[in-house]
Amino acid sequence: MKIFIVEDDPLYSSIIERILTLDASLSVYIFSSGKDLLNQLHQNPDVITLDLGLPDIGGIELFDRIRTINPDVDIVIISGQDDINLAVDLLKKGAYEYIAKDHGLQNRLQNCLKNLKLKHQLQKEVFDLRHQVTSRFHFQDILIGESSAIKEVEQLIEKAIKIFNLNVSLYGETGSGKKFIAKTIHYNSSRQASPFVVFSADTVLPDHQMEELFGVDKNGMEKTPITHHGKLEEADDGTLYIENFDKLTQEVQLLLLKVLQENRFYRKNGYEAHLFKARVITSSQMEPGWFLQSTHFNKSLFYQLAGLPIYLPALRRRKRDVILLAEHFLKSFCKENNLPQKGLTARARKKLLEHSYPGNIRELKTIIDLAAVLSNGDKVDEMHLTFTNSEEPTFLSGVEHTLKEYNEIIFRFYLKKYRSVIKVAELLDIGKSTLYNFLKQEKEKKLEK
Repeated sequence: MKIFIVEDDPLYSSIIERILTLDASLSVYIFSSGKDLLNQLHQNPDVITLDLGLPDIGGIELFDRIRTINPDVDIVIISGQDDINLAVDLLKKGAYEYIAKDHGLQNRLQNCLKNLKLKHQLQKEVFDLRHQVTSRFHFQDILIGESSAIKEVEQLIEKAIKIFNLNVSLYGETGSGKKFIAKTIHYNSSRQASPFVVFSADTVLPDHQMEELFGVDKNGMEKTPITHHGKLEEADDGTLYIENFDKLTQEVQLLLLKVLQENRFYRKNGYEAHLFKARVITSSQMEPGWFLQSTHFNKSLFYQLAGLPIYLPALRRRKRDVILLAEHFLKSFCKENNLPQKGLTARARKKLLEHSYPGNIRELKTIIDLAAVLSNGDKVDEMHLTFTNSEEPTFLSGVEHTLKEYNEIIFRFYLKKYRSVIKVAELLDIGKSTLYNFLKQEKEKKLEK
């Protein structure tokens, strides 16, 4: 670390220098006035030890000027003024430590620097990890495909990355990559150095959603000995990703709407307002029409969250991309697991193209990863590809039906899976009135029973 000592007393200047130079990993520079220090701040020191009684600039004024020029530098106050109120004020302003010039100076300064070195080491590790994570989500290398659907998604992601204050809503079936796209947007935007916080509305019990999102203040709750920070607070000025936001309770919907309107929130049982600065990205398997028709979901909240809508196409809708994705997953898996690179045979490609992928991209990746393990040579053949069809309709199980019965089985399967007449009508390429008539007949059959 590079450390600047600012001290006009030659005796204490030499004492502090001697203490610091005991550690060979530190580069130490000495300044006897505030002016000299300010002239050299462009060298970007990691730490400054600051005496408050300098001859040319008052210590507090100099402290403020340093923070204005370089807000990231750690400032350790070393002062002959053993003033508790002054120490508290400077610590509130952002000083790292306040050390009095007394017989305990050496021990306290050495311990302080030990903690600072650990802090800087951790900061570097976090920076390196964030860089690695960011490189994993370089979207132009991730959105594999040549279909028009995926090209449209890529264009929208570019917009979401550039306009970093705009909320984004992602729609698509399970396994279509919604969380992956949310991370891609975050780690390629100017918010990438801030947290990416996930709140899964479908995995948190309804009674606990408010506490998880907003946190709980210890005030007013005897059984809560400490304050619990919620996801809104953890997100800071990064990204809050609300997964399956159609599962939010109505109570949480109203509270979240107020947060988005006022940009502030309160912990449960709390009285202090906290700023909300994060971008919100939401995802759902439901389509926008469901939210507008639903009596459960708050329409005003939907409009606040909708922002830039991005529809992720099902893999069966982009068959021309299946082989490109499969080859990408195969190459990545072999590289990550130190396996020889493998290729797909013509029979394997044919088998991959015949599958409908109810689990979408996630299913394809799982199939390819397993195939890479099962294959002993440099080729993945059809025998290495294992499919599970538990989500497929079973109307071809050997039992014969009339055409009308086949249609009814298909309608029931798709309506149960998507819970949306509009979506099913689009997928089956039929009119909505056909499905509404079918639902009416099903209801009449139940009443007759």
